[in-house]
Order: sequence, then C-alpha cells, then structure tokens
Amino acid sequence: MNLIVSGDYPPGATTQQKKKLNHDAKFYILDEPFLFKQGVDRAVRRCIPEYEVQKVLESCHASPYGGHHVGERIVHKVLQSSFFWPSLFKDSIAFVKGCDKCQRLGTISKRHKMSLSNILEVEIFYVWGIDLMVPFPPSNGNQ
Repeated sequence: MNLIVSGDYPPGATTQQKKKLNHDAKFYILDEPFLFKQGVDRAVRRCIPEYEVQKVLESCHASPYGGHHVGERIVHKVLQSSFFWPSLFKDSIAFVKGCDKCQRLGTISKRHKMSLSNILEVEIFYVWGIDLMVPFPPSNGNQ
C-alpha cells in the first residue's frame, strides 16, 4: 500500500523484491478510502481489512441465502460480491471447519463411516443387533 500511495519501498527490500512489488502493484487501484484489486478475470474487487473478514465470511456462509456452503463455494460467493483479501481461500476453509452446524450436519467422509457387519444367527432371537443413528434433522412440519 505504501508503494501505491507514496512510491516508497519497504526498508531493506532487495532488487528482486522491488521488482515483485512493482509487478503486483499494477493490479491494485487506490480510490480513497478504499483499495481495489483487479483480478485475472478483469473484475475489480474491494480489498477488505482484517477486521471485516469475519463479517464478510459470515454473510456469505450463514445468511438465509448462504446455505452453509463449503470453502470453495464461499470463495466464489465472496468474489461474486466483489470482495478480496490475500488469505481468502485459507480463511474460508478455516471458517467452515469452525462452523458447528456444518460439522454436525455435514456429510460423513468414507474414512469416518462405520462398516456394517452381518450377525451370525444360531437360533431365532438369540442375538439382537441395533444400529444407532442420531441426531436426525427435523422433517418438514417437525414430524
């Protein structure tokens, strides 16, 4: 940001780092008080400060039209909403992993499924077996 505003490089920056900063700065636009980034798709998105990241992730993940989507889908919704920050992908995956509702109601991976096994019958009603599956999500009409 300092490079865009004043043209100053960070102290101690090497020539290679200065070249990279110059290259990356081409994709940023400063329109006071906001910073925007032009993506590879040519869309201009507003750069979000760290204190707004959680609010944007919550609105894209848990809003009534959000639908508790997985990390990649949240990234798509954030980008569609014209927002950007450097750790967008990492933050969205971490956000879903921290969502209690998603962890409880999400799909069970094959690694965590318990296998079913046959029960050898010696005599009728000699051995009983039961499969427990809880909690069940409420049905339409809570019946």
